[in-house]
Amino acid sequence: MVGAGMTKNRLQKIPRLVIAVLLALIGAVSFAPAASAETPRVFDELDLFTDAQVTSLNARLAQIAAKYDLDVVAATVGPLAGKSAQLYAADFYEAHGFGKDGAILILSLDQRDWGFAATGRAEPVFTLEVQDRLADVFLPHFRLDMFYSGFSAWADEMDRQLSLAQQARNQSAIVAYVVVGLIGLGVAFAVPLVWTIRHKSIRGVRTADAYVKGNGFHVTAQQDQLVNTSVTRTAIPQSDSYGGSSSSSSSGISSGSRNISSGGSFSSSSGTRFTGSSGKF
Repeated sequence: MVGAGMTKNRLQKIPRLVIAVLLALIGAVSFAPAASAETPRVFDELDLFTDAQVTSLNARLAQIAAKYDLDVVAATVGPLAGKSAQLYAADFYEAHGFGKDGAILILSLDQRDWGFAATGRAEPVFTLEVQDRLADVFLPHFRLDMFYSGFSAWADEMDRQLSLAQQARNQSAIVAYVVVGLIGLGVAFAVPLVWTIRHKSIRGVRTADAYVKGNGFHVTAQQDQLVNTSVTRTAIPQSDSYGGSSSSSSSGISSGSRNISSGGSFSSSSGTRFTGSSGKF
């Protein structure tokens, strides 16, 4: 009876364990509190924007920051001090005290450079392919010296890409919840079932077959008979005159981007990991 009571107590704990696991998963994918809406996110060192434009763009970036809990920054800057535009962007982001998760776009008119950098949770979202899509949005404006509209278009595309990433993340979380729930239900049903089976009484049988030993059956006659045969043939690939295979493959490498002159993972001057890209306009 003591063993049965202990088993019953274990069974009662199973639903609580399942709930605990689900809560842990929810905590793992939940975001921290939204960033402050008062944080300045637009730095117009070149005075390319009007005061109204700075206010409007800053409000848009603050909206995106609060929505995804990511710092989103825009800046027009002077000469890049010998750095690549993406490294300058990363250093600028850190120098102004922004958080471990965020992204920044800078523009420099000294040699008409642009640079993008993302770090933390933003890094896996902004692959080089996504960064090229962003460039497709703002570069047509920059090339016409329409800088405010370029940054505004970039902000809208940032919102769209972050939304797509969040949807994918939520779908993955739902799948994880379902899997954990099914596992929990399976355990909840399997444990009492196994416990019940193991404690069933032994039942009698009507015949003596169950009591025959494994070596109690003897074959009195044996005969081998061929049923059928099959033959499989495989052709040997023919080599060309140079001794290689007749098949061919392309060794050309495509950059996959018509806007990004350099990009990928890199470290800021402080050693923080970023992903980024840069180019001319």
